[in-house]
Amino acid sequence: MGTRRDGAAIVQDNWQIETFVVGDLATNCYLVTEADTQETAVIDPGGLSSELDDALRERKVRWIILTHGHSDHISKTAEVVQRTGAQVALHKSDLELYRDPVKNLTAMTGGADQMPEIDRVLEHGDEIRVGERILSVHHTPGHTPGCISLTDDGVAFTGDTLFSGSIGRTDLPGGSHEAIVASLRHLVQTLDPDDTIYPGHGPRTSLTQERGVNPYLPDF
Repeated sequence: MGTRRDGAAIVQDNWQIETFVVGDLATNCYLVTEADTQETAVIDPGGLSSELDDALRERKVRWIILTHGHSDHISKTAEVVQRTGAQVALHKSDLELYRDPVKNLTAMTGGADQMPEIDRVLEHGDEIRVGERILSVHHTPGHTPGCISLTDDGVAFTGDTLFSGSIGRTDLPGGSHEAIVASLRHLVQTLDPDDTIYPGHGPRTSLTQERGVNPYLPDF
């Protein structure tokens, strides 16, 4: 599957959010731009195409934020660094996964020798400034040990923790069903029910939409 844009940019508060569906596993790569400064964070560059490349050239990309270390979310990190000079951020618990081409599956995609160094090692509660706005880091393990979600007023980027109608796999190395249940509990207790959730795969959703539909979402 190639890279495609998933509709027009969405504007929420002072964020402009563009979705590019990339790679064979249809990963959502997000360009999150703060409107006043036009500074941008790229979330999960798992693929790249001319359309996404053009969008990157039009933005002041400051950060590449990886929600976890699997190849379908990280495989084009080096290329985006080369194009933008952005810094790369990843949770500390996924550093081993990120650096191991067998575990993260980049060895199968030919990108094993191209992964750049991590510039900022994240922990739960960290904040990433993008222009005049801040993305808050939430450690939401379960799919991998270092999965994170990112939040600001009205928006949440949940990576492979929470999807529309489902959740991330927990049967891969480092996965844990118990951990992802705890992470879901944290998200339910943290997010406003109508916050827009931007997952790592699939369409946007919200807790209001997921209640009674998503069989994995605990009724906390």
